[in-house]
Amino acid sequence: MTQTAVSGKRTVVYLLAGVIVFAGVLAALVKFAATGGKPAKKRTKPKVTLTDPPAHWWMQEAPCPIGASLKNTEQPKTYWCELPSKMKHGYYTRWHTEQLKAERGSYNHGKRTHLWTTWHSNGKPASRAGYLDGERLTDHVHWNAKGEVLKILPAPEPSKTK
Repeated sequence: MTQTAVSGKRTVVYLLAGVIVFAGVLAALVKFAATGGKPAKKRTKPKVTLTDPPAHWWMQEAPCPIGASLKNTEQPKTYWCELPSKMKHGYYTRWHTEQLKAERGSYNHGKRTHLWTTWHSNGKPASRAGYLDGERLTDHVHWNAKGEVLKILPAPEPSKTK
């Protein structure tokens, strides 16, 4: 290869590198202009509506998601939805006694999702937190048997990996 050909290839490489750098700077300037010169806002998780399971969900015509079947035990009285793989998927309710609930929530492929509430055996709330696919999204509030707040675990910061 001649000296002129090598020099020409280097020039092309340098020109391409310059174009790439220029494109990056231009993109940063456009982003800066789009935010009005303010730093971009932190990315947060999308707002999710967390819900409780409906009352007497296990008595509905189709109480479980497609592919899951209704399961129950008598001691302690518990209802839940389960996939053929034995993974909980759908609503879950457990009682202290016939009239007093102990725990209620939902699963999505084995991971807690939506609102989860537990109760003391006297019927007063014991704890409550909201989840999405196993990750807690809300404050986790704990009450004593008198109904007084014991502690509040703050909602975790949004995950930076998602």
